[in-house]
Amino acid sequence: MNKIFKWNGAEFKFSALDADMIERFGIIKQKTFKELIEYEEKHGIGGILNAEAVRAECKILDKTFNEILGEGAAEKMFSDADIHERVAAFNKLSRMREMQVESYNKLVQSLEGE
Repeated sequence: MNKIFKWNGAEFKFSALDADMIERFGIIKQKTFKELIEYEEKHGIGGILNAEAVRAECKILDKTFNEILGEGAAEKMFSDADIHERVAAFNKLSRMREMQVESYNKLVQSLEGE
């Protein structure tokens, strides 16, 4: 099972089944979505992002990557303020998490069949 998350040449250990990560990931993901929604509501963006909003939302997502993958992760992963890049990276990390959990579930199911 792949436990290395890679983005733009940067690599980070990531195990969705590590007890600490299980605890952190859900909390951080919820907090991130809440912060993004609150930012858009406060600034009346309505889904339309300008340069200032993109920079602000990039900072929110950078904080998320640093909390999940370790301090300084965002700086290693991204060289500019591109919101699409960050959302794509977060989707990849979420898919990796799902694949790790699915792999574990299959392993447990195979043990039950023995």
